[in-house]
Amino acid sequence: MGMGGAYTALSDDASGVLWNPAGLLDMKYSEISSTYLKGIADTGQGYFNYVAFLEKGKNAIGFSVKTLNSGEYEIRKPDWGDYFSVANAQTEYLYIATYSQMIINYFAVGVNAKLYSSSIAQGLPIWIICGDMGLMYKDTFLGNMIKIGLSIQNIGPEIKYFESGDPMPLKYNFGLSYSLLLNSECFVVSALDINKSIDSNIKVNIGLEGTYLSKYKLRVGYRFRSDTDWLTLGFGYCLDEFLTLDYAYMFNKVEGIGDKHYLTLSVYLIGGLENTTYDNLNLNDCSLSTEELELGVTKLEILRITKNCKIRIYNAKTTELLQEIDENIFGNKGWVIWDGKDNKGEFVPAGSYLLHIFDDKGNKNMKTIKIINNREGVLK
Repeated sequence: MGMGGAYTALSDDASGVLWNPAGLLDMKYSEISSTYLKGIADTGQGYFNYVAFLEKGKNAIGFSVKTLNSGEYEIRKPDWGDYFSVANAQTEYLYIATYSQMIINYFAVGVNAKLYSSSIAQGLPIWIICGDMGLMYKDTFLGNMIKIGLSIQNIGPEIKYFESGDPMPLKYNFGLSYSLLLNSECFVVSALDINKSIDSNIKVNIGLEGTYLSKYKLRVGYRFRSDTDWLTLGFGYCLDEFLTLDYAYMFNKVEGIGDKHYLTLSVYLIGGLENTTYDNLNLNDCSLSTEELELGVTKLEILRITKNCKIRIYNAKTTELLQEIDENIFGNKGWVIWDGKDNKGEFVPAGSYLLHIFDDKGNKNMKTIKIINNREGVLK
């Protein structure tokens, strides 16, 4: 929440189950995370998320539990005198099973099946089955990563505590994010979310995250047209390679109501359900999404590369260096995308090209790729 809730086009950690399940394929590792929210008054929320790859970057499954306690209230009766009892005002549980799948290059879909339970005061709990669905598309723009996310949340029947009911709070989300590598040590992500619930007006959230040395993160966000929250701040710290602590603070604009505090602990799992992790790979494990690139129609994904790799692309005949790609631009996810353009932003001619892949330890691998004309005849 440190980015103001602008997360529909990111969702690249285990908490993405709650935002856009299609984004989970961009996680670096399988992951477990737990979040506690100290809300207004006596309200508290807890989240537990687990997401594991079946095949890294291709499909993933997950499970999430969300709890809400709205505090307590006193129960008094005329014949009790000064005595009273205490009961929970409202208690909610949400159980989520999630699945994410890469459909085609750069385009993923995700779905959530949810079981919702809620009880008010001393009444019996109600149980409702509902769901979410999400889409994620990623590409390059001006040499950096851009992502577009869409999600629909809370697809389901009415919520009925008594004879009459209220509609499920159906919500539509559109998100846009852009990642920018400032230098070898600093990485910045900006994000925009536009949300529309059936019972509220359109709301806009923006957020910014800066990462330094892949270890320290600072976040700021702003929520436009929100009735309560407005400014958010946050930070993250990697305690070690597989353990991260995040904190977010959300200011409340309503006088007399406290601000919100979010605390999250994330554990990255070595292996998960997938066969390998990127830290176990070497450059001999890297692969290409295709060996024939049809420019203007498809793009090249260089997969299963180690952290901080650099890719240099040469003309096979002239050995001219045409483009250099830094894996950091794509957020150290173990893959990069080449759109078939040189360092001037122009499509390269049809022919054969060499890809030299280097890691930060001096190791090297080489691949070849063939460029063919696109359908519209842009290349001659």
